[in-house]
Amino acid sequence: MHLTDRTDRGMEWLAGAITEQAPVTIHVKTKLGWTIAKSRFLDGSREARRITVACPGDILHQEPTLSAGWTLGIAFRHAHKKCIFETVLLALDRPSGHQPATLVVRWPREMQQFQRRVYSRTPVPDHLTIPVNVSKEVAADDAPMSMPRRGILLDLSAGGMSIAVARDRQRWRQGDVLKCLVPLEPAHEPRALTGRLCHLQTTPQGHLRMGLQFVGLEGSAEGLATLQSIARATSRFRCTQRRGFRRL
Repeated sequence: MHLTDRTDRGMEWLAGAITEQAPVTIHVKTKLGWTIAKSRFLDGSREARRITVACPGDILHQEPTLSAGWTLGIAFRHAHKKCIFETVLLALDRPSGHQPATLVVRWPREMQQFQRRVYSRTPVPDHLTIPVNVSKEVAADDAPMSMPRRGILLDLSAGGMSIAVARDRQRWRQGDVLKCLVPLEPAHEPRALTGRLCHLQTTPQGHLRMGLQFVGLEGSAEGLATLQSIARATSRFRCTQRRGFRRL
């Protein structure tokens, strides 16, 4: 499911990924929202407590400008696991000439490991009804559109979820950033999830099935705690029912 790793094993995986200059995903949060960019490891040393990563253009040219002290989330794959760690930017190097810009980040103290199956959508068991409060992230002058609507969770993964809501196509558009409150675990407070609306589909019963892709969960300690909660919820779903999802 998931594991917090402070051991040599996890750090050896990281060292191996750096040696192979493996692909990574970088998550950065600014005042304008989350920036998620693909990159790769370049160099690093556990002894020096530093890692060098190629700086993607999406991050290099973003506003406000990235600077030392910013918190970043970095994810890479090892075998059947996805490894994620939070780190701090030590320097953004912009060499002259044609040399690419690089990010120098601190070697992590720990990392989270998730089985890749956690990123596969898991249907909600038939006997469960899990409410979702969903609202659109909008400008202040469009406040009525930000009022929450009640939906029902259909499936869930570490990468996103599907929910069903009453039909209202004028309210929702692909690309919208939505805020959701979801009670993922019994006796726990609902988790706040932010997702980008990827697709809309009208069901035969006239509801809207909305597919969301989560943003920001791999970029902060709070997001990683939410990923752990999602991993526990999907594991519980699989244990109680392995049939198709409930249709509205």
